[in-house]
Amino acid sequence: MSQFRDFNFKLLVIEELMYGPEPLLPVYDLAARLAGRGIGDPASYVLENGLHAEVLPESRA
Repeated sequence: MSQFRDFNFKLLVIEELMYGPEPLLPVYDLAARLAGRGIGDPASYVLENGLHAEVLPESRA
């Protein structure tokens, strides 16, 4: 698998593949991913744990 040098460009490509005219990948639902980890309220979880400037490994992948 190729590596992106620019993380923002990687996000742009992912957005186009997922939400473009003909999506190729399933829609990524962060709230559903966090609910699977037992986190019911993502906003509170982020604030309580000081994660507002962090990218979750699931999201980065």
